[in-house]
Amino acid sequence: MFPMVGTAGPGNKLALEALYGHAVRLLGRRLHTYEELKRKLLRRSARDQDVATVLKRLTEYGYLDDKSVAESYSSYRREVEVLGRRRVLNDLSRRGVDPATAEKAVSEVYCESDEHELAREHLQRKFGQRLEEFKIKNQKELARLYRNLIRAGFSASVIVDLLVEISPQSDWVESFADSALQESYEE
Repeated sequence: MFPMVGTAGPGNKLALEALYGHAVRLLGRRLHTYEELKRKLLRRSARDQDVATVLKRLTEYGYLDDKSVAESYSSYRREVEVLGRRRVLNDLSRRGVDPATAEKAVSEVYCESDEHELAREHLQRKFGQRLEEFKIKNQKELARLYRNLIRAGFSASVIVDLLVEISPQSDWVESFADSALQESYEE
């Protein structure tokens, strides 16, 4: 099998123009933040200063824009994956987006969202049934649902309210809620 023109094997380093081509191919596959692309290019570049040149050129041409990445990513995670604000903010931070840029993009996307309704929708999609039909069998399952919703980026108070709604045993939720809300205040 022949390598693509302008690419190098894992041990080979790329010169400026080949590095630019590599960056454009990476951006053609999916959106990257400035920091993500920088990390990838540093691994493949023959000279570190070439990375700065390529990143500057891509930014000038409008191919590299953290603001549009943050907006697109936030919208996708809100509409398709039905995740909470916290999760999206954490993910954008991990991807290297400036906190102010991430906060602005997430705020715009989530401005009219009701966190309680998002959490309901998240559980319905996850389990493939309406919450009215969903039966929590025991406290272990209750804890599993709580952890799932925390990982999805919803606040502890919203999660507890939702679990009270769908749990057949209010005393399970009350005992669980006291410890869960206490943990969230300690964070």
